[in-house]
Amino acid sequence: MTVNPAPMATTTTGPRITLAQDALAVLPVWVVARLLVGTAWLVAAAVGDDRTRIDQGLLAWDGDWYRKIADVGYANVEPDGLRFLALFPFLGQIPGVVVGNRFGLLLVANAAAFAAMVALRRLVRRDFGTETALDQRVTWLMALFPTGFVFVWAYTEALFVLLAVLFFWDLRGERPARSAAAGVLAGACRPFGVLLAVPAAVEAWQHWRTHRKLPVAMVGAMVSPVVGLGLHSLVLSVAGRDWDAAWNQQSGSRGALVDPITRLLQGIGDLAGDERFGDGLHLPFAVAFIALLVAAARRLPLSYLAYAATVVLVAISAENLNSLERYALSGFPIVIALAFLTRQRNRLVLVAAGSGALMVALTVLAWLGEYVP
Repeated sequence: MTVNPAPMATTTTGPRITLAQDALAVLPVWVVARLLVGTAWLVAAAVGDDRTRIDQGLLAWDGDWYRKIADVGYANVEPDGLRFLALFPFLGQIPGVVVGNRFGLLLVANAAAFAAMVALRRLVRRDFGTETALDQRVTWLMALFPTGFVFVWAYTEALFVLLAVLFFWDLRGERPARSAAAGVLAGACRPFGVLLAVPAAVEAWQHWRTHRKLPVAMVGAMVSPVVGLGLHSLVLSVAGRDWDAAWNQQSGSRGALVDPITRLLQGIGDLAGDERFGDGLHLPFAVAFIALLVAAARRLPLSYLAYAATVVLVAISAENLNSLERYALSGFPIVIALAFLTRQRNRLVLVAAGSGALMVALTVLAWLGEYVP
């Protein structure tokens, strides 16, 4: 296994692709993903007995918490809502002044999903310019990822992936000050944002090896996600809540981190026991993500691999594997690795169709309350 530590690829062929052309390329798959989610809702509504989450629609599960935060703020939300970071509900309040917070959150999430796929196409084309149609494959595979429905729901994933891609764009484009700005916002968006410090450290190490000096801005890029996450404590304090309430609630909801090897072995037991339709269902996904990391190690630069591996490792190490698949989506380089494995058209069609079918199935189960997204 050879990890590619090389700097970004700059060799591209053909005419320059404009931002508008990328947006037009993204539009069809963006629409398809929303049609699939709409189909899933119709299925759930037809077969579901418990209407609670079905009636919540695109604001089910975590989306309902973000709506409450946008409506009443951290000063008045129930304690369990304190673990949800402030950037997404704050942004949702901006269009919410006109359309209401419910639709404001959905507008931000879906616009961010569109922008994230456009940005990812451009990042992939810049860093892997010699790989034919990789950008198009990544677009479809990201939109139809099994938990890609959270790009349609009022969840933070779309906004976070957009910020993570922008972080990589500037970090590897040698604009660390701008990367630091994206890092602060990513840290204020999701707790997983702190993991962006890992690829920043890798890029800083590679820069030091080459130049024997380290710009202050690169240090800023490394610490920026931690600063962004720390801002949530300030928000809670201003709202009159305990500064560490979010971390206490988060540890209680997810459980402690455990040895990932032990957790995977436990997952095998879950498949054969009472948890085969609970935590046991997450084991095949965990194995698939590890396999994609192996593929990433052979094809992606070290900073991409380090980030994806850290995200997957942390997700698998959780005592409670609920939402494993959604958390892994934050490690977007695994989707790039999957795109490298689907060069052949028939393989791409098979993987995209299978992934889209899984997305519909998981969306239905989420609305029925059988799957925790």
